[in-house]
Amino acid sequence: PAAYPSQEFNDMIGDSLVLDTRETSCFTTSHIPNSISIWAQGVPSYAGWFLPYDISLFLVGSNQQLDSTLIDLFRLGYSVKGYLSEDFIDWHKAGLPTNSIPTITAEDLKTQLDSSNSLWILDVRSSQELADDGKIPGANHIPITELTSQIDLIPIDRNIYIICDSGHRSTTAASLLLQQGPYKPVVILGGFSSWKSLKYPLEH
Repeated sequence: PAAYPSQEFNDMIGDSLVLDTRETSCFTTSHIPNSISIWAQGVPSYAGWFLPYDISLFLVGSNQQLDSTLIDLFRLGYSVKGYLSEDFIDWHKAGLPTNSIPTITAEDLKTQLDSSNSLWILDVRSSQELADDGKIPGANHIPITELTSQIDLIPIDRNIYIICDSGHRSTTAASLLLQQGPYKPVVILGGFSSWKSLKYPLEH
């Protein structure tokens, strides 16, 4: 696939789909609007769930992992039309549009839960993970692979606090929600691992 500097990349993508495989902290801080986040190591497992085959695909990723990501996508049957050849700082320097996703620590989430029982928490881990480890009391469970098919269960008019094990899948889930409408996702940093490490209450 062709390599494009920022302005050319922006001109090329149009109605195409942008896959961002950078680390989740980079994506939540700043990303191209309407792009989908799947961290590089997660592409083999999750690309097939969320990336349609009938749309042009463009890639944003770290230079160190670009080749392996392209190979993974090729093996899955995807055709990548082009990728961003510059660091994302150059996208900013070109004055191009970006979005960000709010984040919250497990500690701050616990503080908010202690003062309000009305937070809407979305746990996107698998059913087996919940059976093994429990969940945050009152959290709503939709496995990430069922998220788009159960989107109607998720309120659109309030913050959605998304949790997985570490933060990778929750960032993917947040990007998927934003593609579906004006949802208000908030990614829980460190995920359920952080919640457990702090020995906060669990529901089994």
